[in-house]
Amino acid sequence: MRSCASSPAMVMKSEVVLMQSVLEGSGGWVRTRDATPYPECNHGLQTMQPRVGSLAMTLRSPSTPDRRAGAAARRRDRERGILEATRRLLDERGAQDVQIDDVAREAGLNKALIYRHFSGKDELFALVIVSYVDDFLDQVAALPDDGSATDRLTAFAETFLEFCLEYPAFVESAMSMLRQPGTELLERVSEGAMLQMGRAVASALHRPIELLDEGDAAGEFPVADPDYTANAMYVQILGLAHLARVGNAVRELPDGMPWFFPVRTDQVRASVRALVRAALAPAEAGDPRRQP
Repeated sequence: MRSCASSPAMVMKSEVVLMQSVLEGSGGWVRTRDATPYPECNHGLQTMQPRVGSLAMTLRSPSTPDRRAGAAARRRDRERGILEATRRLLDERGAQDVQIDDVAREAGLNKALIYRHFSGKDELFALVIVSYVDDFLDQVAALPDDGSATDRLTAFAETFLEFCLEYPAFVESAMSMLRQPGTELLERVSEGAMLQMGRAVASALHRPIELLDEGDAAGEFPVADPDYTANAMYVQILGLAHLARVGNAVRELPDGMPWFFPVRTDQVRASVRALVRAALAPAEAGDPRRQP
């Protein structure tokens, strides 16, 4: 006589119970109704015949939209971490001393993952400019709204200079974007990143353009092209901030030899104020600010 342990029916029953236990514990499946108990072993070769529908398993997995949303969230978090690591390195070292390998180490990621999210160093710098501009706009929001358009425009320019002096890596990153023609930059930076950077810079220029329009409309000063004037001031202040950072200028000696002399920050601040006054002065004939 066969023992129960060797009965095929009992073996199959044990395997099914084990399978149920594993599946229920995995979290990937859930049992929706109880199974009818299997008959006791009768020492024969009887095959188990559980009732149809007595044990139903349904897959418990997130829906496709949920999976996609989770993956998108993880991607955004990783990209945010990479950009934050890039900015930390920029603030610590400056743009010239930051490479993709450094960003990968700072972010705790494999270098290949950086390139999976960003096209390269230029794209990282372009997107970090967005975070710098966000911080600058917080300072702009704190500027007073009263006073003449000239005074408020001067306050804006001075605030921008101080921001550039505080964050020299912003100046380096911004100037690295400016020195490349747009078509050349698009070979290194995706259109999406270019759009984000362009929106950021445009939002930074919104306030001076608004003040230039306001002053011109009130007859406080004449401005033929507020958009051009604001862009020119933006680029010139970046250049003055870079001059302050370098801390040296050059002049020619009588014998033709160059002579380097120090540049003080207070000189640069005075130059920014003079820049605003010059931008608001009436344009004379032949001045490129005059529209044809």
